[in-house]
Amino acid sequence: MQNSSITKILKNFSKEEIKEFGRFVSSPYFNTSEATTLLFEELKKHYPLFNKKDYSRENLFSAVYGSRVYNYELLRKLISNLIILTEEFIFIKTIRSDKALKKITVLDNINQYGSGSSIENKLGDLEETIAERKIYADHLKDKAIFNKIKYNFFVNNNRFKEASENLSKYGDFTLCHFMQSFADIYKLKMQVLSSYKKETGNSAFDIFFRNFDLEGFSAEIDELKNNTYFSLKESYLFIKLNSDLDDFKAYNELKAQLYENIDQYDHAYACRVITVLLNFRLSRIIHKKDNESYKELFSLYKFSLEHGNLLSFHNKFMNLVTYRNILFIAIEVKEFDWIRKFIAEYLQYVRADNKDSLENISLGILSFEISDFAKTLEYIMKVKYDHEIFKIDVKNILMKTYYELGYYETAISVIDATKHLLSGGMNISEGVKKLHLMFIKYYTELLNIRLNYDDFRHHKLIKELNEDESILSRGWLLAKAAEVQN
Repeated sequence: MQNSSITKILKNFSKEEIKEFGRFVSSPYFNTSEATTLLFEELKKHYPLFNKKDYSRENLFSAVYGSRVYNYELLRKLISNLIILTEEFIFIKTIRSDKALKKITVLDNINQYGSGSSIENKLGDLEETIAERKIYADHLKDKAIFNKIKYNFFVNNNRFKEASENLSKYGDFTLCHFMQSFADIYKLKMQVLSSYKKETGNSAFDIFFRNFDLEGFSAEIDELKNNTYFSLKESYLFIKLNSDLDDFKAYNELKAQLYENIDQYDHAYACRVITVLLNFRLSRIIHKKDNESYKELFSLYKFSLEHGNLLSFHNKFMNLVTYRNILFIAIEVKEFDWIRKFIAEYLQYVRADNKDSLENISLGILSFEISDFAKTLEYIMKVKYDHEIFKIDVKNILMKTYYELGYYETAISVIDATKHLLSGGMNISEGVKKLHLMFIKYYTELLNIRLNYDDFRHHKLIKELNEDESILSRGWLLAKAAEVQN
C-alpha cells in the first residue's frame, strides 16, 4: 500500500488539506458512499508517513467491512472512488483559491445567459482582480481569456468598435502566452537533453523552432517600446540563454529584471525565471568548464531561498534534484557552515522517501569535504535506501573515503560495483556516464600506483590530470597523486 496511488496523493496533502478533504468526503453532495468515507477515516489514521506495520489492504478492508471475507476487487473500487474524490477536491480547491480563475470560469460560461449590465460589472471586477495580483504563471493566459470574454460580450451586444479593440488585445495576449509556453518548453527540452538520453529533433515543435525568425520578430517588438510586450522580451531571453552559453548580455538582462521585480512575482513565476538563470550557469560548468559559475550559482540559490522560494511550482516542496544541486554547489564554494543550516532547515521540504537516509547521505558528503573521513563512513553506512539521484555520488564518496582511510581492498570492490551500476539501466546521458567512468579510470590508476608504485605511471597520471579540467574530483585526485611517494 505504501506505493499505491492513494497513499502518494494523501502523503502530499498538508494537515489542513487532510481536514478539508475529510469534510469533502463526508459531504453527501460529493460522496454518497459510506464505505468510501470509512476507508478515508482509516487511511487518515496512517497520515502522514503511512508506514505502520498494520498498513495493508487486508486491514483497510477489515476496517470498512468488519469480518467480511477479504475481496481485493471491492477494495480496489473503493480506492478508485476515493482517488476520484481527491481529484474533484483538488479541482474545486484550485478554483476557489484562484479568484481570477474562478471569475473567468464563471464569466466564460454565463456570458450567454446573463444580462448585459451584470456581466459588464463582473468584467470590470475581473479586470481589477487580475491587475491586483502579482505576476503569476498564467497571467498572460488569463488576460487573453479575459479579452476573449469581453470580445464575445461586445459582439453579442452589437458593440462592434469595442469588440474590435478587445479582439486585438485577445490576439496580442494569446501570442504573448504562446511565446511564454514555447520558451518554457524549449528550456525544458534543453535541460532534459543535457542530462538524459537524446531524442530525435523532428517533432512539430522542433520544425517550428528551426523555421521561426526569432531575431527578426524580437527586434521589431523592441522598436514598439510597449510594456504590454515585456513578456515577449523575456521569452526571447529565455530562448537565447538556452541556445547560446556565451550570451552574457542576455543573462545579465534577465538577472537584472529578476532582481528588480522579484517582489512583483509570485513564487511560481519567480521560480520560472530563476531556473533559466541557474540552468545557464550549470550548463556553462558542464559544457564550458566555467568554474567561476559556481559562485554565481550559489548566489542565485541563496537569493531564491532568502526570498522564500523553494524552486518548485507550488512552493510546498523542494525537488530532490534541486536539493542535491544546492548541496554540491555550496560544497564547491566551501560554504560548510551554511550547508549545515541548509540541511537542518530545508531537508524537511524535500519530496523524497526515507528522509533519515537522505540526511545521512548529505552529512556524509559534508563530512568528507571537511576531512572527517571516519564520520563520513559512519553516516554512509547508515544509509538504508538508495535515492536514485545520489547513487553514483555515494559510490564516489565511498571510493574516496576508503582511499583516505587506507581501505584499499574495499575500495576495489566499490570500483567494480560502480562500474556495474553505470553499465546498468540508469537514465543518464552518455556524457554524464562518461564523466563518471573517467573518474573511475583515474581513481583506479591512482590506487594501483599507491599499491605498486611506478614512477613513469605516476608522472603520466599527474600530467593527464593537469591537462583535463573536466575530470570529476580532479582537485582531490591531483592532491592524492601528489602525496604518493616511491
